[in-house]
Formats: sequence, C-alpha cells, structure tokens
Amino acid sequence: MQLDLTLQESSQNVGATALAIYEQQGNDLKIAVAPPGDPQRPVDFISGPNTRVVIFKRE
Repeated sequence: MQLDLTLQESSQNVGATALAIYEQQGNDLKIAVAPPGDPQRPVDFISGPNTRVVIFKRE
C-alpha cells in the first residue's frame, strides 16, 4: 500500500511531498517514508539514509 504525504508544518519543506509505503498486520502499522521531495518511494521497511520507518502499536 502507498501513501503520498504533503507536509503542512515544517521548518524547511512546507508543501513538499514525501512518498511512503505502509503495512498493517494485527495491532501493528508500519510506515516507511522517503525524505520530502525524493522521487523514489521506499520498497521495504528497512531504515536507512533515505528511509525512515515508524511502527505504531495499538494498545
């Protein structure tokens, strides 16, 4: 699944788009986001220099 996030509040990137992917499994929601303005969408859920991964857990 894919997301296109438009930044509304940021010190440098207001209006920029950050490409992302997401996956929901059970109580976990994983989101991998590329830097704002990067034309390449992440292809996996591994953090690196051009990808941030966030995992939300439902309680």
